[in-house]
Amino acid sequence: MQRPLSTLESPAAAPALMLAGVTMVALAVLGSGLAELTGVALIALGAGVALVDRVAPARRFEWLLLHIGVYTALYLVFFTSRLDSHGLTPLLLADAACSVVLLGLLAKLVVRSS
Repeated sequence: MQRPLSTLESPAAAPALMLAGVTMVALAVLGSGLAELTGVALIALGAGVALVDRVAPARRFEWLLLHIGVYTALYLVFFTSRLDSHGLTPLLLADAACSVVLLGLLAKLVVRSS
């Protein structure tokens, strides 16, 4: 029996993770109040899972470093934008905490696959 979190790291889950993340970010931009940091983290996790599945092991580390750099910059843009517009709110803290869990899964995936 698979653990629920390891199911998120399966290649079959990558498109669903990215779609869920894009949906969350799009709804957050429209003003629904959804957690956009968690959406960005879902996109990063899904793209990281897909990258590990599709890139040859010999070149994987370089691609993973590029992946981490791009999504770190994107995450910081969303975080600082939210912090600037609304300040440090309990919703932002909860969103950041949820996204850190997902980014931790991505970090575990990067360490394990490189």
